[in-house]
Amino acid sequence: MSGENWFRIELEGRHVGYMYNHAKQSRNGTWTFNSTTHFLLQNNSPNTINKQLTFAAYPPYPLQKALFQSASGDTTEVLPAEMGYIATVRRGTQTSQIPLDWSFSMADFLAFEAWLIQDQPNAEASFSVRDPDFEKLRIAQRSYRVLSKNEQGYLIETNSMLAPTVTQLDHNYRPINLTMSGVFQIKRASELEAVAIQQMQSKTSYLFSVDRRLSDHTRINALSLKTHNATNVLPDILALTRGNRSTPADPNLHIGEELKYPISARKIQKLLQQAVAQTKIESTTDARALADQLVALVHQKIQYSENNPAMGVLKALSRGFGECTDFADLLTTLARAGRIPARTVFGLAYRDGPKPVFMYHAWNELYVDKQWIAVDPTWNQTEIDATHIPLSDQQSAAIMLAHARKPIHFEVVDANYL
Repeated sequence: MSGENWFRIELEGRHVGYMYNHAKQSRNGTWTFNSTTHFLLQNNSPNTINKQLTFAAYPPYPLQKALFQSASGDTTEVLPAEMGYIATVRRGTQTSQIPLDWSFSMADFLAFEAWLIQDQPNAEASFSVRDPDFEKLRIAQRSYRVLSKNEQGYLIETNSMLAPTVTQLDHNYRPINLTMSGVFQIKRASELEAVAIQQMQSKTSYLFSVDRRLSDHTRINALSLKTHNATNVLPDILALTRGNRSTPADPNLHIGEELKYPISARKIQKLLQQAVAQTKIESTTDARALADQLVALVHQKIQYSENNPAMGVLKALSRGFGECTDFADLLTTLARAGRIPARTVFGLAYRDGPKPVFMYHAWNELYVDKQWIAVDPTWNQTEIDATHIPLSDQQSAAIMLAHARKPIHFEVVDANYL
């Protein structure tokens, strides 16, 4: 794995980014693994993700230092502590320290490659490794499955955020090419081939037309839509209802601080205290009343501004505007700060106008009274209307790919109002 490797990232044949990996051993024997991913999915909105892991020069080669920079520019530095590690998270001018109950070594980091070398597994064999998730600030499990052995080496499938990633490895167990999230093609290339990125269109390329306007759509209680050109991606008929929710999830997995959700930040704690005071309750035990107040507070605190990519909760508060993702992430952060399990949900939602469309949108699901409720702080809805279509990560990836090939559009079959 020593040395430098460049990769070219493509979306539907368009060059949108690059990956750069560099592994080296220093003079004092420590090993450092650097990884940079840079992509441009909207004009004038480049994103760069950097990760660096440094391991000690002596057995069992424990993690000595880790640095991570997210696409929004937030950074996390992880260093050993008396018990586990300590993460110093910097979000703009805000800095917080979070203890991590981690144990991680180079044996964990290279466990998959070691398995391939030692076991020489055949097709359908699988293996799981421990992997640091710097976004969620935890050690996660990553599963690998051997699809086949071939002339080039191994063809491997890995679970990822949107859809399985399929990787072709060479005989030295290094990637030749990847299909990531079912959408992106990543190919080994020279540095020059990797960095010459083409300009992208704006996100308005991902609007989905509808055959007629829905008047006063926020009052729609039930909606039936027929889908066109979405075979194997969406059902032929979508039956949507007010308050429609996505797949149920374990609330214990949606609580606590993450890189995207700075619940310990002073600004967040101050806003939470303001919401509690306005709710006229002495504590955060009345979860539903607090949830409703937080929706209203987020809606008041930032103004909606389209085509301004999300840059993080604290930046959205500082500049006073943002996209729907900023609204949703701010609500997720405030709810978690108030001990309410919360998650940001992505999908499609109706946008009114002379040319009505469904567009990519973000809202929230909060766990109150032992159930998930769906709310939309961008539109100040404590219960979402029936024009919201929650999508799984896999559906989002598939829709992006299908729509690029042949535009998906909707036909209104029936709409029932409150």
